[in-house]
Amino acid sequence: MKNKIIIVLIQFIMFFFTTNLASEIDNKIVVKVENEVITSYEIKNKILTTLFLANQEINQSNVNKYKKSAVDQLILNRLKSIELSKYKIKNNDIKTSEYLNSISSNDIGGLIENFKKNGLSFDIYKKEIETHLMWQELIFKLYTD
Repeated sequence: MKNKIIIVLIQFIMFFFTTNLASEIDNKIVVKVENEVITSYEIKNKILTTLFLANQEINQSNVNKYKKSAVDQLILNRLKSIELSKYKIKNNDIKTSEYLNSISSNDIGGLIENFKKNGLSFDIYKKEIETHLMWQELIFKLYTD
């Protein structure tokens, strides 16, 4: 496990010294977490989604500010996804819908449309939410049994 973390950190460091998100981005594998990959497209989408949801201006300064955090969050999300696959935790569509309704003032369609208008992937965002909710359920089951 320690070797895997070191490999991920090395790839992470290499990414920051060789990638500039302001330039044209090809969809390249940036980080590999076990058998899962994180692409440059996902990193870009995560940064822009974070800025969009925080109602912040999309500029190079803000992109640079959130770059490390976005990669860290994506790595953590992949680790959670890998761990969830070891258990019989299934996505709960009702909880996902309730969460999306709560952040969109009961207008998920409008939220999806805003994602499209801003060139963001709602599917990636929704998958992150599903992973987060399943993770909460796993933690609850592990500590209440």
